Amino acid sequence: MSEEVCDKCGSAMVVKNGRNGKFLACSGYPKCKNTKTLNQETKYSEVPCPECGGKLLWRQSRRGAFWGCEHYPKCKFISKFEPSDKKCEIEGCGGALAPRTYRNKEVYECVKCKDRTPREESGE
Repeated sequence: MSEEVCDKCGSAMVVKNGRNGKFLACSGYPKCKNTKTLNQETKYSEVPCPECGGKLLWRQSRRGAFWGCEHYPKCKFISKFEPSDKKCEIEGCGGALAPRTYRNKEVYECVKCKDRTPREESGE
């Protein structure tokens, strides 16, 4: 049991375990199916979304964790790696570069065209 009260029916909320972690559920189930997420800190990127300029959030899905735009579904930008301020130098691309390790080498990978550039050549 928790100290929270259900917004819909006024019953007590209980802590439950789900596939994505713990959450609050109404004790009046199945009459009331209200649920709430537990207070988890949202992780934001310092770099804005390369497509629309919004904030990037660290999100979880059944297929794994990723960086996604806060303006979803208008902006559908996602990246497995956190993008940096640097832009891809390939003509016509201009996508954001994400620092990562690929085959034991430090590289920048473009989130659009997937081109990999060694970090030494990119100014680091």
